[in-house]
Amino acid sequence: MAPVLEDMERRLSWKPQTDKPLVERIIKLGDALLTLKEIEYFEEPQVGDLKQRLTALIDHLLVPLEEEWLKGKRDGTVVARVKNLRAAILPEMVTGEITEAERTRRWGQLAEIYLAQQLFFYPPDYFKLSQLQRSCWKPWNASRGFDGPDADPSPYPRRY
Repeated sequence: MAPVLEDMERRLSWKPQTDKPLVERIIKLGDALLTLKEIEYFEEPQVGDLKQRLTALIDHLLVPLEEEWLKGKRDGTVVARVKNLRAAILPEMVTGEITEAERTRRWGQLAEIYLAQQLFFYPPDYFKLSQLQRSCWKPWNASRGFDGPDADPSPYPRRY
């Protein structure tokens, strides 16, 4: 994992931050990448917690497409919204009933839909939960002698 993080940090013109914990580096990279997308789409970084920022960017990507293709209809989760948009955009692309310029425009729209879906699948509390779980398991593991760096963090016994 560390070599991948170092590569990503270098791509952002950062010095590899090997002195920091992996979780902190991952969170920092995720925030930087989200901020870059916000600048791309909003012209500036957005404020709010991670969930608010993700929701704002997802809506910024999907709402105009829903207005164009679904007459503004926004039902369900992001996955359902993406499915509805794809169902509206793709048929004429598959049958070839559109011009090359229209095909190119729709591919751009599909790319934005894909980005919205990727953003939706980034769980805002993922690292907070994993840290909480680790802190809850630590006393349990320590009481059973599993407190070393190679300790099995699972609270369940292993089957051999």
